Amino acid sequence: MLNEDKLKITISAALFMLVSFSMILIFNACKHNIADTTVPEAVNGILDLRNWDFENKGSAALSGKWEFYWHSLLQPDDFTTDTPPVASGFIEVPSDWNGFDVNGKKISGDGYATYRLEILLGRTGERMAFKFLDMAVAFSVYVNGKYLTSAGTPGKTFDTTVPQFHPNVVVFKPDSDRLEVIIQVSNFHHRKGGAWEVIHLGLADDIRAVRQNTLYFNFFLIGSMLIMGIYHLVYFALR
Repeated sequence: MLNEDKLKITISAALFMLVSFSMILIFNACKHNIADTTVPEAVNGILDLRNWDFENKGSAALSGKWEFYWHSLLQPDDFTTDTPPVASGFIEVPSDWNGFDVNGKKISGDGYATYRLEILLGRTGERMAFKFLDMAVAFSVYVNGKYLTSAGTPGKTFDTTVPQFHPNVVVFKPDSDRLEVIIQVSNFHHRKGGAWEVIHLGLADDIRAVRQNTLYFNFFLIGSMLIMGIYHLVYFALR
């Protein structure tokens, strides 16, 4: 019985040291890349990042009020016509669109819409990246008139919408000091709809580092659970 108690204490101490050491490494690695809480927020569809220090503060969250076009899957060319579309309002990102007021009526989770944001960047020629997580069940992204990425296929009905969960990092090189970001979002498979996760913009190397650190942290959690499971199985076998 004494040997069993010693083994239990030894394994518990080793597990505690592993968890503590891993947490210190992960949080130190992520420290530089976590976006500062003082990131400017978008106001009426415009986000001013001209004074944002990407090198020292890391990526910026594209949060705030975006232009919102309900029941429209708009293309970049639609905004360059003589009669551009009229926004249904300005919606908070990240958030779901459930309950958002459109023409005096609160919308449900099912539907489709276009989000639009103008970013004042103040810099060109550097490799930058967007970090996308999850938006409703399908989305497509266009930047400065060019297709950038997608997850699934946004559609106007249940049958034409193809859902997909595909977190992604997309590297690009801005050709202007202003970015027009257009996102088509569609949802007919989930109780909530909308751009409910934070979108990050930053230097390509920083965004990739954030993604890698997130993966390492997830692997660490899985490994910790496996170690704890093995520990309990060994202790059970000894008993």
